[in-house]
Amino acid sequence: MKRKTAVLAAAAVMLGSVSPINVSAQDAPAIYINAGYGAECETTEIELNIRNNTGISAYSIEVNYDPRVLYFMDAEQGDALDGGTFYCNGDYSDNAVRLVWSDSRNQIADGTAAVLKFRPAYGTAETDTPVTIGYSIIADDLSEAEFEMEDGTLKIAGEINRGDVNDDGDVSVSDVVSLNMYLLNPEKYNFSYTRQANAEVSGDKIVNTDDSGLIMNYVCMIIKEL
Repeated sequence: MKRKTAVLAAAAVMLGSVSPINVSAQDAPAIYINAGYGAECETTEIELNIRNNTGISAYSIEVNYDPRVLYFMDAEQGDALDGGTFYCNGDYSDNAVRLVWSDSRNQIADGTAAVLKFRPAYGTAETDTPVTIGYSIIADDLSEAEFEMEDGTLKIAGEINRGDVNDDGDVSVSDVVSLNMYLLNPEKYNFSYTRQANAEVSGDKIVNTDDSGLIMNYVCMIIKEL
């Protein structure tokens, strides 16, 4: 889900020469949730990411979740925004976390702004749950920069065995074949969340051909672990 809101602080000079005309949605500045997969009753990391950053010096963002499904554990600053001061209020409310970051300078890097750690509750395997960006504010002495807000969905698996795509307890060439068939026709092969989570070995929280290549390299003993 995408929304547009003025939520991040940026210096006016950073925005003065930027024209909004003919800017595609993919090129627009965005703050988004990258959730991917997590195992039932095990700590999983969810990323608050930024792309097409035009320059920010502060943010205050609320991340919402379902407390019946997820237990919030901790949050830390990501590597996209270097330095500054980062603070997480995990007691902000029963179903939300408030993340605050500020610096004395504008920063224009893309990547992970913050990493949130959750633990999915018992009995939630093979379900999914939304993680959304809620109310956000900016420092009142700085000009505003408009960013798209994109929510995410955490897919909860059972026990995860990285690379074991067919879930038979072993990582072999048959897992590569299974994954390639799924990628060619996901509607036909309709993997469970556990099988998808097993297949996602690259760490980008997306199941694609990168994962297939890594599993093949592991089977061929080019790499020693997944």
